[in-house]
Amino acid sequence: MRFNVIVCDPPWSFSDKLAMSTVPRSADANYPTLNLNDIFNLQVQNIVDVDCVLALWTPSCMLVDGLALMSTWGFDFKGTYSWTKMRKDMKGPAFGMGHMFRQSHEIALIGTHGKPLKHIKNRSQRSVCLDINKGHSIKPEALQDSLDLMWTTGTKLEMFARRQRPNWVCLGNEIDGKDIRQAISEIEIL
Repeated sequence: MRFNVIVCDPPWSFSDKLAMSTVPRSADANYPTLNLNDIFNLQVQNIVDVDCVLALWTPSCMLVDGLALMSTWGFDFKGTYSWTKMRKDMKGPAFGMGHMFRQSHEIALIGTHGKPLKHIKNRSQRSVCLDINKGHSIKPEALQDSLDLMWTTGTKLEMFARRQRPNWVCLGNEIDGKDIRQAISEIEIL
């Protein structure tokens, strides 16, 4: 099976052993992470269609790694999508974690393989969303909602998903307990 739209939120492992309170703040304390080699070695290039767009959630401190990963998987960097984490009352940015600045946003790098832009049906989607933080590393649905409007046809994949989504193939150990490497190899066979 080959995909035209891919959203990927890798469980990046990096030095974020935040221990400012009894709340488990680091990625490693909240879910199993993958090191850079494991993420780079995912065979994503084997499941990419001729024309494909990739939205790759990347921690701000790992932008260089995210750009290199995108290139390794065969995508050309085109821009960014940003989620501004809002307070629960939506009256301003949330007070996030961070070593230098308190992070109130997350970035998805946007890349293309082939010419997916010629297939866009809706060109009014914005590059930023404002939404509350629903939990550690849980992304809002706004990015996928926009991609659904932009690419109304084609096959769509969400990697490291935490729930199913209509008309998408959603892979993630929180869904079926499978390691992402096994799940990708099973898709390659289809």
